[in-house]
Amino acid sequence: MAAGWNKLDGAKALVDSGIDGVPDFYVKPLDQRLSPQDLELHAGEQEDEVPVIDVSPLLDSKPTSSDRSKEDVIAELLDASERWGFFQVINHGIGSDLTRRMLAVAHEFFQLPLAEKMVFYSTDIDAAVRYGTSFNPLKDVFLDWQDNLLHRFLPERRDQPHPWPTKPSAYELIAGEFVDQAKFLARHLLRALSEGLGLGPDYLEGEFGEHNVALRLNYYPPCPSPELAIGLSSHSDVGGLTILLQDSDIVGLQVKVQEKWKTVRSVPGALVINIGDQLQIYSNGKLKSVEHRAIVNADKARVSVGLFYDPASDVRVSPIPKFVDTEHPAAYNPCVFREYLKNLYSKNLVGKELLESQRK
Repeated sequence: MAAGWNKLDGAKALVDSGIDGVPDFYVKPLDQRLSPQDLELHAGEQEDEVPVIDVSPLLDSKPTSSDRSKEDVIAELLDASERWGFFQVINHGIGSDLTRRMLAVAHEFFQLPLAEKMVFYSTDIDAAVRYGTSFNPLKDVFLDWQDNLLHRFLPERRDQPHPWPTKPSAYELIAGEFVDQAKFLARHLLRALSEGLGLGPDYLEGEFGEHNVALRLNYYPPCPSPELAIGLSSHSDVGGLTILLQDSDIVGLQVKVQEKWKTVRSVPGALVINIGDQLQIYSNGKLKSVEHRAIVNADKARVSVGLFYDPASDVRVSPIPKFVDTEHPAAYNPCVFREYLKNLYSKNLVGKELLESQRK
């Protein structure tokens, strides 16, 4: 390791220092590493794959599959959300040129000198723009092999202009366009799920209130011993819906289905969608917020961009009365979303531990 490096500098700075092995504080315990079976499944074919759904009938644009109705798509989305908690969408309305530029500007950000990235370093969970490494490096005993930039888009206020990183120079234009289009898609997906649950299309959006939106850029540098480290520890997403844009030629996302890890294969032009904890709570367990993780490789850096579409911070989340009866009592205690987030950042990422702590 380079002299003067510390763990807050992140994984990329460590790799750039010329290491040829994985330092002990990045070596995960045996039960968190990839097993030989995981490595074999990651490299080969799988019996089941995360569903891929053409969502064009949901959007204003002309559907690409004339034999599929909006109702068909809603049924597919609901089935995938109840069984997998994950699915990929194609014909989603976000053009390939924009997704290519979004990934490129994310790559460009992480190539900035460390000092320029550390300008955004913060431990304040309310910071609008926050650069960091691992998940919570001040609490993590074993660090995740990744760096990240979290950019929160708060409700507009005239007296408080939204802050934007000034480097890369194209970031504001590209990220702004991507966020706008991803929010449009998220609203349509949430409406479809709401309708599929029998709530009416606007119900869940109304429950979310003045929703929170955040963009997270993830950078996973090459790892000399990928079987020892994890890019992002196993967890479930805490919010509502997540939209994930991945590098098209490098896979690294795995989901846990029936206690087995499955690699999410790259589908040209697709975005990965997953259900968050709050939707599992709202639906009293009908929709599934599923454990997932990011793995690393020895050959090439990988970038992904996630958009989180979440309830407003002051919203009190609890099972919707429609899904509660004598045979299906409320499975979760009510919780204000901001307090749920505080609980997340007060501990390490450990599977679905936070969601399970809300059970009655």
